[in-house]
Amino acid sequence: MRGTSQRCLHLHDQESRSGRDVSATGCRIGRKSFLLGLMLLLALSGPLISNVSAGPVTHIEIDQIPPITIDADSQMQFSATLYDASNSTVSGSIEWSTTNGTIDGAGLFTPWSAGNITITANSEAVSQFVNITVEPGWPASLSLLSNVSEVGLDSSVQLTAKLLDVRANEVFGHTLLWSPSQGVVNETGVWIPAQVGNASIEVHWGELSATMMLTVIPGEAIVLILPSALYVRSGQSITITPELQDSFGNILSPDAAGTLQWDAESGTITTAGVFTGSAVGSWDISCTTSTGLSAITQVEVISAVIDSVEMVAEESTFRADEVVEIKVLRTDIYGNIEEVIIPLANWTYQTGAIRLGENATEWLPNAVGNWSLSVSTEGLSASITIEIIHGYANELLLISENQRVSADDDVVIHMQARDIRNNRWVVTGLWDTEAVVADDWLSTFGTWANFEATTSGEWKITGSWFDDEQQMLFSAELTIDVFAGELALIQLQGESAVISTDEVIDLSPLLFDADGNDVGSVLLNWSVDGDDRTTDFRLHRGVYYPQSVGLHEIRAQADSAYASIMVQVMPGRARTLALDVANNLSIVSGSQGEVTFTVYGHDLSDNSFLVDDLTWEVPEGAGSIRAGTDSGEWILAGHSVGDWTITLYSEDAQLFFGISVQPGHAARIEVILSSNQFHQGDEMFIDVRVFDSYNNSLTIPPSDMMVSSTAGPATFVTHGSWKISMETGGTDHAVTVRYGDITVQKFFDVQGALLGGALGSSDVVVMSGTIVIVLILATLVYVMRRNRGEDFSQGLKSDSEVVAISPPTEQPATTAAPVTQPAQPAQPAQPAQPAQPTHPTKSASSVGGDKAVEASVMAKASGVMVAAEGTVQGQSGWYYDTSGMLTHWEVDAEGRWNRL
Repeated sequence: MRGTSQRCLHLHDQESRSGRDVSATGCRIGRKSFLLGLMLLLALSGPLISNVSAGPVTHIEIDQIPPITIDADSQMQFSATLYDASNSTVSGSIEWSTTNGTIDGAGLFTPWSAGNITITANSEAVSQFVNITVEPGWPASLSLLSNVSEVGLDSSVQLTAKLLDVRANEVFGHTLLWSPSQGVVNETGVWIPAQVGNASIEVHWGELSATMMLTVIPGEAIVLILPSALYVRSGQSITITPELQDSFGNILSPDAAGTLQWDAESGTITTAGVFTGSAVGSWDISCTTSTGLSAITQVEVISAVIDSVEMVAEESTFRADEVVEIKVLRTDIYGNIEEVIIPLANWTYQTGAIRLGENATEWLPNAVGNWSLSVSTEGLSASITIEIIHGYANELLLISENQRVSADDDVVIHMQARDIRNNRWVVTGLWDTEAVVADDWLSTFGTWANFEATTSGEWKITGSWFDDEQQMLFSAELTIDVFAGELALIQLQGESAVISTDEVIDLSPLLFDADGNDVGSVLLNWSVDGDDRTTDFRLHRGVYYPQSVGLHEIRAQADSAYASIMVQVMPGRARTLALDVANNLSIVSGSQGEVTFTVYGHDLSDNSFLVDDLTWEVPEGAGSIRAGTDSGEWILAGHSVGDWTITLYSEDAQLFFGISVQPGHAARIEVILSSNQFHQGDEMFIDVRVFDSYNNSLTIPPSDMMVSSTAGPATFVTHGSWKISMETGGTDHAVTVRYGDITVQKFFDVQGALLGGALGSSDVVVMSGTIVIVLILATLVYVMRRNRGEDFSQGLKSDSEVVAISPPTEQPATTAAPVTQPAQPAQPAQPAQPAQPTHPTKSASSVGGDKAVEASVMAKASGVMVAAEGTVQGQSGWYYDTSGMLTHWEVDAEGRWNRL
């Protein structure tokens, strides 16, 4: 293809070779400095250039420089520069041409086929060319070709698959995937078929695919097969049809191997394979093809039409252990006699068995006697009679009608010989027994013997016989099992045994006949103390399971035999316990309140018995248990007061038993003085506590108790608390407490007081005087301030607030002691509510008089209760609250206050 284009002048040769394009209206200069310089040069040399004209084109340079490669799917723009003789660029038209593809007048090249392409630029008879390489584009289609459409099964086909671009250029370098409906395609594209028939072969690459259909036909004939098991009668014909196969076993048409040539060892055969028999026998028939294949078969030629049949044996008498060979002779209409093998199904015989031998039919007889055999074939039959006698002895037998007999029976034994066909006959031999003790029981009579046994067991009889025909000695043995006779004696085990109801005793009955032989298993009838227990003993196989205690007679009986034994049954292990006293029993602590009770045990059979073996669990301090004097008797003593649960144990039983322990008789008295140092006029408080022998506290009515003191009268307060007025001073005063025959004394000292204690203790007197003086002074101050006016009144009010004693705010029950006593343990502050009446208390008006008033004032001022006389502040004892009430408090080891 050719075209023309106008090209602009390129001002520099090197830049034109660099491949830069020049537009139709002007030229682009790479550098601004060069362009400015060029414009200046043109301006200066304008008059000279205007007088010079451009010369003809002398050579062309194509701007694109090899090597140049594009793919068939792309286009490429080509350009060229024209030069004159002075190597100056000139303008002119350019014609473009290409050896493949198209190129327009502007130099735009569109490739077609892949390969080496020449692009030529021509102007004014001057041309220039450049070689480029066009490579295939992207695959656009897939083609599949084969040089055949039909292939033999034993051949292969070269398949050609090509990837093509849009320009039909073959694209290389891509892996194809094959999908044949049968056979395989290898890596070179060769397809090998697997079976006769149509085949579809598909090739894939990406989404592209191509399919080809091929027909597979059988391969070349390489196997020639002739049929077997052929037979034909003499003078008759049979057609032999050969079979041709390829290497895969496919059957081919008969003409696939060319022409056939036949040959027969006997008789005649045509080119069509028709064989006519002549001589009787088996004859080879061979066939050869023009392609070189060959095969051989045999045809059995049998006689002509039968005329008669006969059975022949070598002897008329045979032993039972011999094989009798019987031949069948067939005579045809031509008088030909032939030994034939008749199928076993055509034979008839009375005994034994028949089989096919190498040359004749063989009969294997069994029983002794004259036996007839017959055969039928082709509508005719024949028979033969043969006498069979016993064979050679193979084994010696000792035969009896019964090998298991009673000890009172006789056994008759015969001696016989036996051949391999189980034929037997009587022989005369020698007899013996294996056990010497049995010799007297065996009587021999040559061919037989009589055995009479009296003892049960297995007895072995032996016999021997010498066979003169074979010069062999045979021996045999027979075991006679002699069992016991009728039951005559029963023996039971366990006579005079002593067992508990938790135990069993196996009576293991032994059964004997009159001769002392063990009879074995016999169903017995059982009774215990006359009561029928047959079912139980039979289920338990003679094992006795006792239920009730005592002496029991056990009897076993069968037929006319019986036996009995005596068994003593004791109670079993205790499973439950019972007492003869009520549960939750109330008892008094100490020996005076001991309770005697009886413990009864019950075993699994609910038999009751006294329990002498007893253990127990008693809560600590609750009490104690000891054995009594009688069987099953136990003594319970209570200790600490309370409700307790005692657990009793005996063997496998336990019992929970509740008791309530009450205080016992008084055993000691404890007297606690509020102090041992007092002032005359004070009051002493004492706690009187009464305990029994186990320190249980008793509540004693005041009327039953006598309390007295040498220091003054005693008055009952409450709950075991007594008050004694200290009227008489002095040392070693005593307080005496007596209850019943128990007397306790405590000693203390009383310090004398002012006025003999008429106004109370010395401390009380001093305190009271101080209070009176303070009140008088306060009154005087008040009167003086009233006289001075309002200011003085205000001052008096301030002074009054200083000296007035007002009750402090109530503190919690756990308020610590006052700051003035930091070393003392914490003690309770004055409670907000009055004390409950169950605690020992006394109001200020009735207890202590002035002392209570003084203490109440101090309690209000400090917010802490004040210790009574004889009590150390912060320790257990008697305390006054803000109301003057006297209460009793106990301080424990951890400093907690508990009101008593």
